[in-house]
Amino acid sequence: MSGLSIHAEDLVKIYRARRVRSRALLGVSLDVDAGEFVSVVGTSGSGKSTLLNLLAGLEPPTSGRIYLGSEPVHRMSEDRLAAFRLRHAGFIFQNFNLFPDLTVLENAAFPLMLQGKPPAARNRAAAALLARLGLGAYLSHLPAELSGGQQQRVAIARALVGAPQIVFADEPTGNLDSATADSVMQILLSEVQERAMTLLMVTHDAGRAACADRIFTIRDGRIENIERGTKRTDEKKKDGLASFSADLPEHADAAAIGCRRSGS
Repeated sequence: MSGLSIHAEDLVKIYRARRVRSRALLGVSLDVDAGEFVSVVGTSGSGKSTLLNLLAGLEPPTSGRIYLGSEPVHRMSEDRLAAFRLRHAGFIFQNFNLFPDLTVLENAAFPLMLQGKPPAARNRAAAALLARLGLGAYLSHLPAELSGGQQQRVAIARALVGAPQIVFADEPTGNLDSATADSVMQILLSEVQERAMTLLMVTHDAGRAACADRIFTIRDGRIENIERGTKRTDEKKKDGLASFSADLPEHADAAAIGCRRSGS
């Protein structure tokens, strides 16, 4: 299954609190190809997370149109949106958002449970993906027993286990130290590339944004600039990338490889 394209036209988002109107987005339009990796960068309050929320159907736009593939997200009911996200989208958050009382395996398998998969099938799929991400020895652990990098790898597994066509990542390395962030980013890019998923990542980190095919810079609710990303040199080593996470030691975080500028 290939990735989903994104088409957005003249998105406006206005928040109202009593007599105060806050304009978060002011006529944003963009197109993302199926299977493309794009970064949205901007300072705090620029509107980048609001844009992700609208594109993912987590919030309705005040006005404007959004299509994921051929599906009109802006017209969907809440029930239809929830079903669409469950089948077609994965989410990765800055704060991991793992269930503290569920094990690593249960957290990763959670979307498959919502999809109605039998326990044996969903646990088998989640365990295989967790092993691929170097967490095969931690299936019965609780999130509090893991490092930040390990927790984010569980979150990546949860986002990918249902084979989504598009992944929305909101500051996925924002709470990690630079070395751990590099390894988490490398794992995410490897998995998304191998599965031909579309990836939209919001970040304030220009270095991580440079890994993308294209970078959208947003400022004061408007897209200010669009530029080509700096291709990671590891893309030339595709076979190595595909096996990177499979060879990851289960007892430690991955080596800090990360995305590097071409030719560096």
